[in-house]
Amino acid sequence: QKDIVYASELEGRKFAIREKGSGTRKLFEQYLSAHNIHIHAAWEANCPRTILNAVIYNDALAVMSQRLVKHECIHHAVKIFRYETSEWDRYFKLVCLKRGTEGTLPAADGPGIDYVLTLNAATDGVDTTYTLDMTYLDAEGQGKNKTFSSKGKQQTIQKVVNKKPTKAVKLTPNDGEAPMYFVIVNDTTLRLVNDSLQEAVSDLNYDIIKVKK
Repeated sequence: QKDIVYASELEGRKFAIREKGSGTRKLFEQYLSAHNIHIHAAWEANCPRTILNAVIYNDALAVMSQRLVKHECIHHAVKIFRYETSEWDRYFKLVCLKRGTEGTLPAADGPGIDYVLTLNAATDGVDTTYTLDMTYLDAEGQGKNKTFSSKGKQQTIQKVVNKKPTKAVKLTPNDGEAPMYFVIVNDTTLRLVNDSLQEAVSDLNYDIIKVKK
């Protein structure tokens, strides 16, 4: 019934893992190496559904996105463990913003995640709502996508970043998930950032651009 797992408890445990070249597998292997942990890789697959079945039916452990097992968690088919530190945290997005603004952002694992975001127009500075549909491409095998939806409050916020005032759109889900942030670059561009409104240290593109429909 525990919620937190410690490094020493992973030694020798049976895991279902992603295929070689997977971003998730690379992150996990770096972690194992750093802590001198040896696991038993009993299953290897490029399909999250196959890995999930190994967890449900064969008592294996796995490292995967929490959103991919949201349904199974609700129905108590699997148990999610949090690690004692944030070494397993990953952040990646693919975004398509409705109402004339769209773009593709990098995904580190698999073909990507399509985001479709609808923002209700704000009036007189009053906070309004949003709807976000997130489709994990090939989540259950080639050509078999899996979509999750998020609804909540959207608001415009401002912070000082690198000694400069910075405005952003904050999306706060109704279900208690962590908020998302997009810096307002200009009238036509939003940029995905972290909760401190700081940009990713990367040459990859994190912008979504307004286009004519």
